[in-house]
Amino acid sequence: MKLSRIEVNNFLAIKDFSGDLAPLSVFCGKNGVGKSSLKEGLSFVFTGDTGRAGKQTKTSKELLHRGAEGGTVTVQFDGDKTVSRDVTTGAILGPRFDYPVALPFVLKADEFCKDTTDRRSALFSIMGLSAGVEEIMKRLAEKKIDPEVVGAVKHLLAGGCPPALTEAEKKRTLDKGAWCEVTGARQYGKVIAEKWEAEANGPTLEELTAKYGTWEEIQTDLVAWNNIIADQNQLIGMFNAYQEGMAKLPELREKGKQHATLTAAANDLRKQYNALKDELETLGAQGTSGKPVAAGHRNPATEPAQQIMECPCCTKKLVYKAGKLVEYTAPEAKAEAKPVKAGTDPNKDRRDEITKQMGELYTKVAAAETKVKEADEAISLANSLEKQELKQELADAPEQLKDAEQGLKECQQAEQEVKAARDAAGQQKAKTDRAKALHVSVVKWEQLVAALSPEGIPAEILKDAMGPLDAQLQGAAEATGWPLVSLDENMAVSIGAFSRKLTGESYTWRGDAMMAVSLAVVSGVRVVSLDRCDVLDAPSRMVLINWLLGLIDAGVLDTVLLYMTLKTAPDLGEGTCTYWLE
Repeated sequence: MKLSRIEVNNFLAIKDFSGDLAPLSVFCGKNGVGKSSLKEGLSFVFTGDTGRAGKQTKTSKELLHRGAEGGTVTVQFDGDKTVSRDVTTGAILGPRFDYPVALPFVLKADEFCKDTTDRRSALFSIMGLSAGVEEIMKRLAEKKIDPEVVGAVKHLLAGGCPPALTEAEKKRTLDKGAWCEVTGARQYGKVIAEKWEAEANGPTLEELTAKYGTWEEIQTDLVAWNNIIADQNQLIGMFNAYQEGMAKLPELREKGKQHATLTAAANDLRKQYNALKDELETLGAQGTSGKPVAAGHRNPATEPAQQIMECPCCTKKLVYKAGKLVEYTAPEAKAEAKPVKAGTDPNKDRRDEITKQMGELYTKVAAAETKVKEADEAISLANSLEKQELKQELADAPEQLKDAEQGLKECQQAEQEVKAARDAAGQQKAKTDRAKALHVSVVKWEQLVAALSPEGIPAEILKDAMGPLDAQLQGAAEATGWPLVSLDENMAVSIGAFSRKLTGESYTWRGDAMMAVSLAVVSGVRVVSLDRCDVLDAPSRMVLINWLLGLIDAGVLDTVLLYMTLKTAPDLGEGTCTYWLE
């Protein structure tokens, strides 16, 4: 930034001043002639701020030259750019320009070093660095901090690292407490947490496996014992059936003895039925298939007996036909012959009588056949029972069942113990996994805490900001032979071996001057305005001037303005100009 002209009208001690500026301009004169007013006018026109009245926030005549009604300060810079500010209102007259952040710190040499300045924020701004969300997030990513924990505090990074650091420390503490709750430990320890595993209560799964076999083997044994028990129960059933059959054998034999008598009775009834049938046919009563009509009854000689049953569910009548149960349908009665005139059918009464007798015989024949069938079955079952032999396995089945039930009981007990151990092992693993997860979370939070702490990212950003400034301050000390100005990690300013607060006026001025010049160089503003240069003795002033001229010649400074109380105006040679104020 190159300043080429300044015009001051009715500002503080200056009634009217205008002059072109050289790369190094010296404003000198006796005390009270307005040297500091010029310096403050330069700050006022660019920032609206002076070292005396502060920024103008309302209409005021405090900055006006005594007796004046109005005034302006105007500066021409960077070729044809001109900025002008009204002294009374503090308002910009004409176009507005954006100025470098470092400008206030180079127009007032002590601005950066004074105690009221937030030097950390100021330095970040001057160097174009940021401790904002985007910069912090970028550096956290470079450190490979877990995205999940970063995401949990990202919303706090708008306020910088401190609020996010506080939240991270809180989360870390909560996870440590949760780890202690899971493990039962009194306090969290990183070394212990890395190796901690939950202990088993009671026999372990490995111990029970050695005792009973694997879970799969136990399940196989359970199936085998149940199969054995089922087999033995089947044998016992067969044994009981054999015993029951043998107990009924006398009764079956007795019933079988009646078979001949029952068969003879049934045959006699059939003969009677067939005789009636023949007589009925003789009388001329034929059925549709040449069978005798029997008023809805079957022919016992040619048709099997039908046993009518009642369904227990729907109470319908059922009969067994063609190998299955079907609903019973009563046969339709033969339509009665049309009446004939008396005397034309002398056999009618006999036919009616035969039909009635055949119906009665039907029931008797059916009953006789049932008894014959039962006798047949009794003979067959008795013969079968007599042929059976009692096998030893049937006799041993009850004892074998007891052994199998005991084996099953023991196997079920083993299953319960192993299941409990499996469940406990699962709970043990879940507890161990939970503790490990909490430990991992604690480590992640600790990494974030370290990154956000003052020694972490803030220190890195500060180092990036201070590196160029430290180098420039080191060069300034070497060029002038003056004590080195430095900043510690807390941004406290030291001049030589002493804190700035403890140095004398000359030391303090030199330190502030070197800081202002260094800031002008590293920020690229390349403008310096130094008041009260007369605090230095003559040799030191020449050291100052030669140092600044060297920086101008090197192209790192564009404009230097010096203000000092002198008895006569100095001649500094080419590239400079001197204004004597009266």
